[in-house]
Amino acid sequence: MVNYSGNNSKIKKLIKLLKRLDRQTKGEEKALEAINLWQKQNKTNIATVISAVPLSEDQLQTIEQQLSLMTDDKVLAVNKIDKQILGGLKIIIGSKIIDSTLAGRLQQFEKKVRQFND
Repeated sequence: MVNYSGNNSKIKKLIKLLKRLDRQTKGEEKALEAINLWQKQNKTNIATVISAVPLSEDQLQTIEQQLSLMTDDKVLAVNKIDKQILGGLKIIIGSKIIDSTLAGRLQQFEKKVRQFND
């Protein structure tokens, strides 16, 4: 451990901040481990469904059913609100991303136009 002599409050504050960040990071890592363990025990994937407005329970259940058919696993859909999405949905399940947002579609269109012009 490094010991700082003198009354350097900036260094002391920095050390406190680093310790707090380290504890927070460890807490986040433990939370992710717990989520992964829960998923394995329950044989369930968690899908983050990002939308501009809150989705109803019926909408989330429909998404869960469709994703379950696609993945052959149980799926739990969790809705996250992002006001920057103008329309559509972005679904993250595991390492897969399904982007049907307006911005995502425009990006796909732009790529196709660029390929056509090249």
